[in-house]
Amino acid sequence: MADAAGKAPSPECEVFIAQLGGAMDGVWSEVVTWLARSPGTIRAMGNSGVGSQRDSQRSAVYTWERALPAWPGAPLSLFECQELVGRVWHDHLEAPPPRITDGRSRRTACYVYEDHEIRLPRWSRTVMVVLHEAAHAILWAVLPGTAGHGPEYARLYLDILERYAEVDPDIARWRGAHQRPRRVHFAPVGTVPTLRQRAQLKLWY
Repeated sequence: MADAAGKAPSPECEVFIAQLGGAMDGVWSEVVTWLARSPGTIRAMGNSGVGSQRDSQRSAVYTWERALPAWPGAPLSLFECQELVGRVWHDHLEAPPPRITDGRSRRTACYVYEDHEIRLPRWSRTVMVVLHEAAHAILWAVLPGTAGHGPEYARLYLDILERYAEVDPDIARWRGAHQRPRRVHFAPVGTVPTLRQRAQLKLWY
């Protein structure tokens, strides 16, 4: 298999395509194939669904989100978690959304890229935790190689919180920028455009 430029994906990517391509429908397989065209992208990723950049503001993002008035948000059933993730995902991508699974054997919530799953222990089934993990899944799909909680993630997460948790983006961004001892850095607006914005800009990924 080769991309449009004639470059074949690495052996690791071929294995990844075979594993996910058989489990997902044709649309998602196309997304996986597209991601595989960047050498080293899949190999660099870990279970958080992020890339090779150092995740230097992870703790800062955790501190910031927990200080927002909306944290942690209303409790949800697994069905409601899946419904919310689907809405957020389809605002950015046309591929199938991550599957929500019972993460009761885990201590923390996480997005697992190999299975395209968000695993949620009982305590984590709240609006903001679900949105946090949905942002990881979307970022992995559209901007592979970026830090797990870096500026791109912070911008995407903030945009999602504004739309789905009614968080005031200006206040939230100000809190993050002035947080001490470690501030949160946000990438520019539109770093991860929605489907509607991409259609207007004639972008696809």
